Amino acid sequence: MAGILRRKLTAVVSSIVRPGPVKKIPPRPNPEPASTPMAFGYKTVWMAVPSGDREEVALALGFRKLEWMIWSDGLGKALEYFSVHVAVLPPMHGWVIVVGDVLPTPDLDNPLFHTISRRFGEVQAFANHRVSDFYAWARWRDGKLVRRVVYGDEMIQVGDGEWVEEDILTSTTGDEGWVHIDEEDVHTVAREWSFSPLDIEDDPPNDALLLVGKLTKG
Repeated sequence: MAGILRRKLTAVVSSIVRPGPVKKIPPRPNPEPASTPMAFGYKTVWMAVPSGDREEVALALGFRKLEWMIWSDGLGKALEYFSVHVAVLPPMHGWVIVVGDVLPTPDLDNPLFHTISRRFGEVQAFANHRVSDFYAWARWRDGKLVRRVVYGDEMIQVGDGEWVEEDILTSTTGDEGWVHIDEEDVHTVAREWSFSPLDIEDDPPNDALLLVGKLTKG
């Protein structure tokens, strides 16, 4: 009886207590499997971090588990509905892209954005979902929110006080002056600020693997 109770107690504790963030990047598989970089960017959430060190970004995010995966498997896990996985892409054009539906959306002032922007100087967040008609982008620098635009039930703008995207989103204003934003506008802003994941296949990185894991928070 005591053994049964002990096993049950262990199972309960294991289901409640999460392991802490990993401290080391796991070794890459050897030999490495063949893999082809893939574009994405619709009906999803991603972050852009100014860094040339994907491993440093992954450790700063605070994963409780990390593993190497080929692009198709890693993106498949990160982009799956209700997935708890996040994929960290190799550096491209000076930016590390982090993608996963479990990531906080740009309309939220999540502590993760403050932490990462203090560590790397800046972090950008983007989201789009045409079914719910939700489109958003935001930027934090040195731990502070400096720009946010959210288009959904209502238009929310934070920072600068003006519609500063008007110069690059030339088709967003209707005849009566109302503003309309769609998923392509999110990528237009991403290209202006950093890098759009829609463009990955046009200039793919020379790296066959993604780092995929689960966040300790969120």
